Amino acid sequence: YDNILHCSNASASIYRLLQNHSLNGKEEASYLIMCVNRIMLIRGENQEYYSYLILLMKTLIDKSYYLLQMNVQILNVPQQKLTPAFIEDFKLYCQTTEWCIFIEKQCQPSSEDYKSKNIKPFKKNMQKWWDDTYKMMKTGIDKRTKQIEEEKLRFQSQILELWRVRRRSEYIRYSKMLNLQRLQQNLVDTEWNEKLKYFERERGPWHKPSLTKIHWMLSARENCHRMRCKLIENSHFDSYEEASLERDENFKYSSVDEYQKKLFENLKNKKFSIQKQLSSVENDELLNDEQMSSDQQLQNNLLLEEKEKMLIGSNCSLITITSVTE
Repeated sequence: YDNILHCSNASASIYRLLQNHSLNGKEEASYLIMCVNRIMLIRGENQEYYSYLILLMKTLIDKSYYLLQMNVQILNVPQQKLTPAFIEDFKLYCQTTEWCIFIEKQCQPSSEDYKSKNIKPFKKNMQKWWDDTYKMMKTGIDKRTKQIEEEKLRFQSQILELWRVRRRSEYIRYSKMLNLQRLQQNLVDTEWNEKLKYFERERGPWHKPSLTKIHWMLSARENCHRMRCKLIENSHFDSYEEASLERDENFKYSSVDEYQKKLFENLKNKKFSIQKQLSSVENDELLNDEQMSSDQQLQNNLLLEEKEKMLIGSNCSLITITSVTE
């Protein structure tokens, strides 16, 4: 690891295990020495890492000195205690040919045997365990998904559908209630309006003179001769003045009052211009009586052009064809 704190903690834990654990044969000792030696070759330039690794290497050499026959194969290996001098001596000794031959000829074959007997079966069993765990996880996920779908369908059939039916019936009931309430309110308003009209009619006790004109219309009720003889009050009367203006192509104003006001101003301006023309003619004394009469006629024509059209109407009664009865 690049973190020196992790390396120090790991080396301390491994050192305690090596002190309390005896090596099971030269294969295990060779495997451990090979691993520590590989790390020392990679991290040997860093003094902090090397100080932690040399502690482990010294412990392994002491425990496997006679197990790996180091007293015969590597006679020059440093044997003194763990001191700064030992660290420097062992660092130089690791670069010698004797140590390299010992690692290659003695430790590497035993390390490969240890890997084939212990590490590789462990990895194989671990891989098998992970595969079985993954299959169990997939089976559990599929089972859970299927269970969720079944629970969802059961929820829809037992709760959601019933709730939708209940909501639909409640909506219909609420709509009917609102409709009945609206009809009841309209009936109450109609009765109160009829009573108010009865008291405020022309001969009623609460009669008040009103400036608004009351309009009447024939009722839709007919007698046995299909004659409509009853008049009722027309609350939606319309004189159709705007429609008349639109028909006469004069509907360029926002209201009828504005149109009448504009028409009165135009008549006034025309009259003023005609009077001005007549005064100029009198001052010049160039026109005779015929010209004055023609000007007067022109004035009358202009005034007539600007006046409103008079609409003549008359009341009519409904005429229906009835059969002659004897």
